[in-house]
Amino acid sequence: MPKPQYTQHFRDSWLQDPHLKDWLQVIESTAGQVAKCKFCGTTLRSHYGDLKSHGISKKHLQNKKVIIMQPKIPFKPQPTGSRKKEEARLALFTAMHTSIRVVDHLGETLKRFDLRLENLMGIGTDNTSVMVGVNNGVYTKLKEEVPHLILERCLCHSLQLAVSAAAKEFCQEIWSS
Repeated sequence: MPKPQYTQHFRDSWLQDPHLKDWLQVIESTAGQVAKCKFCGTTLRSHYGDLKSHGISKKHLQNKKVIIMQPKIPFKPQPTGSRKKEEARLALFTAMHTSIRVVDHLGETLKRFDLRLENLMGIGTDNTSVMVGVNNGVYTKLKEEVPHLILERCLCHSLQLAVSAAAKEFCQEIWSS
């Protein structure tokens, strides 16, 4: 009778290993806990030798270089007062509804928070048609009520879309060569 095959399980001590700790993470799968590279997004076999080999692979080192060069954006939580909470509730309400429903019920919501639509100077949105569409977008509907309203399209959303498209193109070029 053959000896049963040994299967290596993920070890938590690998997360402390100086060669692995910067990029290794553990994820749950149907096979239990498995290793995943934060830089490459690759799921790896839970064998120490495979993990070390991946850590020095060309693909991993290129991805690591790109990730490390990206500047970290500092986040400092701001104290929240009751006004901030009301503004956050209004933003969440807007995000959870379609453009027509938002505009139809915006008046009621503004009254509830003791805010006036005429005081609205501008809105910042992502670039989806629900928000900035020419016919039924939130901005178009609000502009009917508030003629001086200014639309500020989110630069971060636009930049993220551009970077994603460029990265996709770049990765296809790398893998095809």
